[in-house]
Amino acid sequence: MKDWLALDKRSLGLFRIALGLCLVLDVFTRGLYFRAHYSSQGIFPLKDYLLQPGLEMRRWSLMFINDTPLFVGLFFLVMLVAAILFTLGYRIRWTGWLCWILWVSVFRRNPLITNAGDIYLPLLLFWGNFLPWAERFSVQPEPSGGPSYARFPAFCYQIQVCILYWFSAIFRSGEEWMVDHSALYFALKSERYNTIFSPYLLMLGDDILSLVTWLTLILEFLGPWFLLLPWWRVRALCVFLIVAFHFGILLGINIPLFALVGAIGPLGMLPGRLWETRFGRAIEARLDRLLGPAKARLGGGGKKPTSSHRLARLYPWLTVPAMALMLFGLYRGVYYPDKWNYMVGVVRVFSLDQRWGMFSPSPPRQHDWDLAPATTASGRVVNLLDGGEYRPEEAAWRFYDYPWNLRWMNLHMVLSAERRSHTQLYLQYLVERWNEAHPEDPVQTARYEYHFRVVERDYFLGRTGTLVYGTYHR
Repeated sequence: MKDWLALDKRSLGLFRIALGLCLVLDVFTRGLYFRAHYSSQGIFPLKDYLLQPGLEMRRWSLMFINDTPLFVGLFFLVMLVAAILFTLGYRIRWTGWLCWILWVSVFRRNPLITNAGDIYLPLLLFWGNFLPWAERFSVQPEPSGGPSYARFPAFCYQIQVCILYWFSAIFRSGEEWMVDHSALYFALKSERYNTIFSPYLLMLGDDILSLVTWLTLILEFLGPWFLLLPWWRVRALCVFLIVAFHFGILLGINIPLFALVGAIGPLGMLPGRLWETRFGRAIEARLDRLLGPAKARLGGGGKKPTSSHRLARLYPWLTVPAMALMLFGLYRGVYYPDKWNYMVGVVRVFSLDQRWGMFSPSPPRQHDWDLAPATTASGRVVNLLDGGEYRPEEAAWRFYDYPWNLRWMNLHMVLSAERRSHTQLYLQYLVERWNEAHPEDPVQTARYEYHFRVVERDYFLGRTGTLVYGTYHR
């Protein structure tokens, strides 16, 4: 491996800490509604979920063992402990792979509430577990050589980061990206993805939005190549540009987990020369001070490992067949996305399949929302999503009574993609929740409606429509 593709172990330590903090945050955002999203008392009990069509959505998962609230609650507790130990770098091989197994399991238990960040996160964990990312900024450092790492797993990790941007750009073939550069305009007009800043960004005008769209494509096409260049200033600048790019996404488009994980992804590629600057030395000293008490308590000691077993030396080379599997999965995903064979199944077992097609080939060109009108025994017509009166002209989908948990938003986005069988289960859950809260006025009939309004250029009003995805009769 060329020296200029080597990774600095301080950068890998920073990458591990940032990824671990993201895992801790993800545990809290998922755990807030673990009963509704993962247990037998929620939207998709195992007895119903495993009978649904779509075999590709039901790969192995430890959460298929049981779905009682007690089991799910304990599962999330284990996730939290594993994420904290991983962040601290405690027994990193064990905690790293444990985190990978747990996050793949929770992702597969309910893929209807996930987004692209949930796919990228296990991929970073997978390749990172072959890297020496606990030799620096860790409570149990395992020094095994110099300050840099240049073996094949380092190349795999860097290629994984590059693949995200290369394939995102390749799939963006619509005229909104390649002809009139209006993709950002339509992304900001899609109110499902709006943040509080989106209306203000639209005020920048078409010229600036078109320029930003064009710059996005340029960054995705060329940025990964600059990450692989031997000049440390160019690599550092490119990492900072990618991080800034994802924070820009976080401000304007409501996909926070993907934006956050995307900003963390290239941190391990920060060049070693950057740590020799005044700023780098200050960050290094601060991280060492923060981990000092935990290192003393957990017994880091900085001792070299005593084991030199052959399996330990062979361990990094497991990335060779893993990389071959991933490249095969990419090839099949591009040219034969709907065909299955046994090798595709193996790729999916390890969650190495990926296809970065968000806003591809074109961004959504409609404003849509869903409602669940129901008629109760007293004759009231209510919206089961928020418990208020049914107003079909209002986009009441936005967070409902879950004001800042984006997992519910992910659920409604997926259900709007005509997941009719899953929508029927969700409607049943909404009816049961209403009846438990209002036993004196139960639901008699209900339906799940999808409303849409096509977004046109220059703020012209587009056509509207309504589809019914599920019905309920007592």
